[in-house]
Amino acid sequence: MNFPQQSDGSIAFTQQMYETYLSRRERDLASLKKSIEYNKPEGFSRLGHQLLGNARTYGFLDLEPLAQKLEKIKDKADLQINGPKLLRELYEWIVTTKQNLNIEP
Repeated sequence: MNFPQQSDGSIAFTQQMYETYLSRRERDLASLKKSIEYNKPEGFSRLGHQLLGNARTYGFLDLEPLAQKLEKIKDKADLQINGPKLLRELYEWIVTTKQNLNIEP
């Protein structure tokens, strides 16, 4: 994929690229809900790892602390205790980020 470049060679993200990224995070919410429902903590840890790998690329440094918490969910007890709270935090991050970027809800 060829990303638009700024004059310094860095990637210039378009509104559509941000919309796509946030749309993927919305789909992640559904996956995390299923992880809680089926008591599968690996869904949280996998997503946390992925977000740690891509949030900075998009300039979403504020997502990294949440990604770290998601990645640390390793067992079923932790999932049941902390999973719903982290799911809510991700939802709130998406809503706030959309508002900040003037993206329709």
